[in-house]
Amino acid sequence: MTGVLLPAFAHLLVLPSPLQATGLLLVLDHIFALALALALSALAVALGQATLRRGSLDLPRGLEGFVIALPLGSGLLALAIFVLAVSGTLHPLSLAAVLFSLGWLAGIPFSAVLPSPR
Repeated sequence: MTGVLLPAFAHLLVLPSPLQATGLLLVLDHIFALALALALSALAVALGQATLRRGSLDLPRGLEGFVIALPLGSGLLALAIFVLAVSGTLHPLSLAAVLFSLGWLAGIPFSAVLPSPR
């Protein structure tokens, strides 16, 4: 849990003055950016695969399936963000709600994303 929260907390500390951040804080901020990019890419692949499955198209195994699903999912993510922007509701909370709902539609279980309380 600390591995997830520490880069996010570092990102929040770097936000007010990004040009003055140095050292470990800057490294943790870059780790947060990398994790965010990987999570969005994983969401795009899952969304693309789910779209192809719902369209009854056979998804090739391996790299070909990845190369087909990633741009399709990225386009659907971009379309969802565009619709939010055009409707004037592009805020962090609405964006998070749309991303979670797209993940749910793609079949990603929330237990894989959110930590379970102990």
